[in-house]
Formats: sequence, C-alpha cells, structure tokens
Amino acid sequence: MVMQKARSPLAKTRDAVFGLWLIVAGAVGFAATVGFAAPGAAAHPVDTFDDFLEVFATATDRGAALEVLVPGTETHDYFHCLYHQGEGRLDEADRLMERWFARSGKSERYRQIEARQALLHASTDPDRTYRFLEKELGLEFKHARSVPGATPDQPVTLDPKLFDTASNLAKRLRRSPNALLNGLDEQLLERLVGMKLSANQRSKLLEKLPRADVPGLLPLLIADFEANARLEFGGRAIHGKLTLRQLEELRAARPTLTSNSNYVSALLQRLAPPFDTSLEDRATRAAYIDRLWSVVATLPSSFNSLKAHVLYQRLLLDLE
Repeated sequence: MVMQKARSPLAKTRDAVFGLWLIVAGAVGFAATVGFAAPGAAAHPVDTFDDFLEVFATATDRGAALEVLVPGTETHDYFHCLYHQGEGRLDEADRLMERWFARSGKSERYRQIEARQALLHASTDPDRTYRFLEKELGLEFKHARSVPGATPDQPVTLDPKLFDTASNLAKRLRRSPNALLNGLDEQLLERLVGMKLSANQRSKLLEKLPRADVPGLLPLLIADFEANARLEFGGRAIHGKLTLRQLEELRAARPTLTSNSNYVSALLQRLAPPFDTSLEDRATRAAYIDRLWSVVATLPSSFNSLKAHVLYQRLLLDLE
C-alpha cells in the first residue's frame, strides 16, 4: 500500500476555500445565463429555471416572483409581458415590447407575446387583430359580390396573347436583353432561333443551345460569322454539335471554312462508319475511305499531308 503524505492545515484550508469559490461562481454564472438575479435579491430565491417556473405559476403575487429576473434579458421581458397581459395591462406590455424589439429583434419568444397581444386586443381593437391575422396567415379578401343580371365592368375572359410564347419571348427580348437566357427552358431557347436577336443575344444563344438540329439555325450561324470577323469555327459551343448536313451547308455558304483545321476535324468525325459496323470489314473500310477522299480532295494545299494519308490507306486496301 502506498502511504499518502499528510497535508498541512494551511493546504486543507486553501482547498476548501477554492472549492467553495467554484460552487458560488457556478451558481452565479448559471443565474446570469438564464436571466436570474444573484441569490438574495428577491423574496423568492430560485436556483434553476424550473424552480422559477414553479414559483411564478403558484405565486399569489406574480409581480414579486419576477424580481429574480435580470432587467435587459429576454427572460425578463418575456415574463413581464406575460404578467402584464394576464393583469390586463396591455398598454404596459406594448411599451415593454417596443424596448424588447429594439434590443433583440423578433425572437421566437417575442413572436409568442406578439401573437397573444394581438389576440387579446380583439375586443378593444379588432382592426389590429385582423391586420395581424391577415399578415401572419397570408389572408387576402379580394372577392367581389356577384349581382345576378349585372353587366360586368371587368374582363371575363383571358387574352390569349398573354399566354403566347412568341409574344412573351419578344417582350423579354425588349425588356431585359442582357438577362435574356437566364432560367429559360431548353425548348424556349430553341424558339429563340427563329426570332430577331441582337449580336449579343445571338452569341449567348449559340453558347447555350443544347442541340444543333433546330430549324433556322444555319442563318443564325452565318450572321454570327459575318458580324464577328475574328470568329473562327469552334468559337461557339454549338459548332461542335452541328450535324454533317449542317457542316456541308455551312461550308457552301462560307467556303473559307475548308482552311480551318477545327472545321475539317469536325467534318471528318461525322464521316466515320456507324458504331454497329467494323473497319475490319473490307467493304465498310472501302466506303469509309471513299467518303474521306471525297472531302479531303477539295481541301487546300495546307492539308496535303492528310490527302497523302487517305491515298495511302486506299493503296493498302487495293493491295489486299
């Protein structure tokens, strides 16, 4: 057994004082947290919040029970308002609520007291109660009285133009041209292809269109190239989504595209055999090489190496 060294009377006294200080400090700290005054400040001292609730609920003089609450805390304001409401002193509750709101804003406890205050005013100030209920419940009273045989002075049918997609899109074009494409559905974006657009709107649309097989897209592409002298093929997201027919039609309208490597690459990709076929099949490979040559033969001399490669593949095929 290990023998502990006897402690001196001075050390025991010091430890006892320190332990007592911890107990007192903890009690005062808890009281300040929940909004209680220091012990001995009221006729009904309490140690916990549950003790206070019991004292407040059973006290014959609830005003005296409130003395343990620290002014300026939400607990103080809440129970004092509750006390004033119970005593019928609604004006005093209103004044205290003004100070409470200025100090802490609309907390959950404040909203509870606010609702009680509005309902308690129903007999003396019904308009205040109705305004509160309308605001809190989102009530609207816009119904008009129906008079049999009376001629209505307001429209009884909806104007179809209000729901016309083209008309609404045209209005949006005029009203907010810079925010035109924000939040629009893909189908609405496609509807914009055939509409009159500014250069900025057109470029934004060509970046956001989800697919290229949309009627009227080719004139939009040509106009975009004509309006931007420095624009090259591949400069818009839609360029990479064009079909083989659209690429050929675009080349017919702008022959200079055959000098653009991005365009030639996109065109050759569209000439590839279907996925369900194999280049191991000689007939499939021969048809593919013929399609490639029909395109590369028309390219400028800058693509001579590509032409030589296609001819080499043709020669290998012929030697099999």
